[in-house]
This record gives sequence, structure tokens and C-alpha cells, in this order.
Amino acid sequence: MALNRTHLEDIGKPNRSLWPDGREEVTATLETEYPVLVALCSLVERHCRPPQTQILCKALQDLFATISLMGKRSVNHSSLHLIQTWPMHVDSLFLEMCERMDPIALIILAHYACMVHTRRNVWFFERWPSLLFRDLEERLGHEWREYLEWPRCRIFGTES
Repeated sequence: MALNRTHLEDIGKPNRSLWPDGREEVTATLETEYPVLVALCSLVERHCRPPQTQILCKALQDLFATISLMGKRSVNHSSLHLIQTWPMHVDSLFLEMCERMDPIALIILAHYACMVHTRRNVWFFERWPSLLFRDLEERLGHEWREYLEWPRCRIFGTES
């Protein structure tokens, strides 16, 4: 199959086919299923300004939709690509915020570690979520501790 202009224009753009069927059905119930999502979007709205607010809330919606989908599938299901899909779809502004060690972006990244943790049965994901979370927790310090409770409980099975 020869590459044509249409194919080249799509390189680097989000591809909805990377998201599995059923994503739309979980999106409708995310706020009920994950009250932490509402709290995180409120945090974003208090600490950020447009366009950051919209970009980060969209990243959170996509993250929790993916967490929800992965939670509904067996750990043996071939959904590992979703762990890579979310970071490929986030706006570059989020990545820049992570590079600057922005606390809000790091809190979102700590929640991403939960998604990776859902596939800890895969050897190369086994320890990574806990290592990432511990590093982020240390960088954020006590000021942001309450926003790390949800991922801490999922990754370590305990509350602080």
C-alpha cells in the first residue's frame, strides 16, 4: 500500500481507532464511577487558567476512561497498548508541565501510574508504578498528599 497525502497527514495525530470499542459508554458514567475525577478537575480549575484547564481536564477524562476500560477487561486481555495510548494523546502542554515539575501535572501522572498498575502481571510493568509513584510523592511533598491518596490506595493497597 503506497503512502499518500492522507496517510502522511494522519501521522502524529490522535487515532480514535487506538481507543477500543466501549470508550464512549464508560465516559458517560466516569464521574459516578470515579468521584476522584471530579475532585481532580476541581483542583485543576482552582490552580490553572485556560487553556491549561481544558487540556488537563481532557487528559483526566481520557485517563479515567482508559482506567475504567482496563478495569472491565481481564488482566490477560490484550489491552497493554492503552498504557501507551494515553501519553501519546495528551497535549504537549501537559508534557511541558511535567518537565517543569508542575504539581498539578505530577498529580495527574501519579494517577497514570494506577493505570499501569492494572497490568502489573506483565513483568516490565510490575515495579514501575510503585517506583514512579514514590518519586512523585517525594517531589510533591506533604502539601499535595491528599491528592495522592487514591493512587496510593490502588498501587499499595493502603491509606497513609
